[in-house]
Amino acid sequence: MDLEQSVEIRDAEVSDAESIAEIYNREILQSHSNYESVPQTVAQRSEWIERLKNQNYPVLVAVHNGIVQGCAALTPFHPVSGYRHTATGSIYLREDARGKGLGKQLIQKLLELAGKRKIHTIIAGVNSENSRSIALMKKMGFQQVGHFKEIGFKNGKWHDDVCLQLILRDSSEIKSNL
Repeated sequence: MDLEQSVEIRDAEVSDAESIAEIYNREILQSHSNYESVPQTVAQRSEWIERLKNQNYPVLVAVHNGIVQGCAALTPFHPVSGYRHTATGSIYLREDARGKGLGKQLIQKLLELAGKRKIHTIIAGVNSENSRSIALMKKMGFQQVGHFKEIGFKNGKWHDDVCLQLILRDSSEIKSNL
């Protein structure tokens, strides 16, 4: 299956919430890439999609043959107004869709949309054991700017996160548009 060539990257709709919840919940239940401990309901994922879209943050899905293979979103970094040009990014893929270029396509589309939204920088927190995600983020231009020790607790143990950052815009361009 050649996903990279035949996938559609599009804005998520509330009708995608069930597929998004399935992908997200797999990570909650079977990995430590996400520190949630309780699976999300379809209603919670629907509210999440609507909330982010209402705040003008992109929520994307990667679709192949009518099946959602992955999702990605930018979310507010912090509620304080001085951080309004900073976002966090997250990407989740079905297990069988990994390593096929979808993560790269989702990141590229998020970066394009971040530029339109006047995002200056994107922060990504990645479990330090997730070497594939870290390598992908670095390949996409993100730089490691921190390593948080024992920041997440899941499955009876503490986990470290690597903090990655990509600065998208010239800071003088942001200041002139404020």
